[in-house]
Amino acid sequence: MTEITTLPISSIIVGKRHRQDLGNIAHLADSIRDLGLLQPIGVSPDSSLVFGHRRLEACRSLGWESVPVRIVDAPAIMAEHDENEVRKDFTPSERVAIGRAIEEFLGDRRRFNADGGPKADGAIQENFPESKPGQQTRDIVAGKAGFGNAKTYQQAKSVVSQGTPELVEAMDRGDVSISAAATIAKLPPTEQQAVVAGGKDAALERVRQVREAKNASVVSQANQIRREQKKAAQDERAAVAVQASQSLQPTSDRFRIIHGSCEQSLSLEAGSVDWIFTDPPYPKEFLPLFETLGRVAAHVLKPGGALLAMVGQFHLPEVIRSLEANLSYHWMLSYLTPGGQSPQIFPRRINTFWKPVLCFTKGEYSGPWIGDVVRSEPNGNDKRHHHWGQSESGMADLMRRFVKPGETVLDPFLGGGTTGVVALGLGCHFIGYDVDQIAVGTALNRLQEYGDAA
Repeated sequence: MTEITTLPISSIIVGKRHRQDLGNIAHLADSIRDLGLLQPIGVSPDSSLVFGHRRLEACRSLGWESVPVRIVDAPAIMAEHDENEVRKDFTPSERVAIGRAIEEFLGDRRRFNADGGPKADGAIQENFPESKPGQQTRDIVAGKAGFGNAKTYQQAKSVVSQGTPELVEAMDRGDVSISAAATIAKLPPTEQQAVVAGGKDAALERVRQVREAKNASVVSQANQIRREQKKAAQDERAAVAVQASQSLQPTSDRFRIIHGSCEQSLSLEAGSVDWIFTDPPYPKEFLPLFETLGRVAAHVLKPGGALLAMVGQFHLPEVIRSLEANLSYHWMLSYLTPGGQSPQIFPRRINTFWKPVLCFTKGEYSGPWIGDVVRSEPNGNDKRHHHWGQSESGMADLMRRFVKPGETVLDPFLGGGTTGVVALGLGCHFIGYDVDQIAVGTALNRLQEYGDAA
């Protein structure tokens, strides 16, 4: 497959494609002086250098007039069926050079001639009979150059083109694998040298760190793409919602939607509402809203009517105290939140799988007997319509325990309108308030199927 002979150094042609960064030639020259040239230089039949540029220059610096060379004949290599022999006789960097020589010999194998015209079917097979139909040039070359696959060949090529001489030598010696060397080759040259100088264990540890950082970066980029896609979808829905809030009638014989605050619902007729079902915001800065909610409930509820408010556990004592200022505590239901609805409360080290539903009444409770465990479907939280949205299945399981058709339900924190959708579905009349115009528009769109808004 390859012939070993001797050539005058002056006759060896060094092409422009060979890298100029040759590293410490003096150190290599000392080694050659002491041990001799252990690995011949590779040249093509026309004496063009294929591999061994550093060895060639080291021998030149020692005053040698001729050097042992291997004649690397691309057609002969292609005709050789035993790729294991290539792998055994040549180092990875030399096999990269052989692969490049084969690539140059084959030319463009993507089924096009030099003039850009298509090659006849089977042209690859004519030049390379043992190749499989449709086999890519890179796969053919990788195999003939003694690499297991095109990926490993590309990795070795990246080490030769981007790696420092120290890294290439470490790969050739087998101190680092081709895959690991390809990872190290992406580092700055000074860091490559430091990694190689640290030995095998240090190299493996640095490779692990680089790959972990890459994986983290990929995950971060994927998350960023998802966030951008989510925001784009939200912006699109928001535009539709704003248009709806401006064009749709906010009232029908079944519902009224008002762009306004919870406190503005005090303008409703006293004693005109049977039930309040609501999900106020949970963060600490919104705690004052619960005192307002209590005043609203005391004003609009019929005697014996009830407020049922979903709340978080973190500020539960403060919420209860605020509502007790105007209402009577009746009970606390458990709203189960299975699957992905379950938040982690990091300051308290809690994974919570339920949330309280506080039941406060205006006077003595006059509603039906109820069970106090409410369930929603797993992963049922619906954030499509509002970032604090609740599942329709869970809200329906809660509301159907209390309401009767024809009764009036109020939600002064309307959000995306889930309470309204469920109320209308249960045959009730509905009134909703929200300070967010987008939320109002979203709710109007959702309620259209139950009302006669045009």
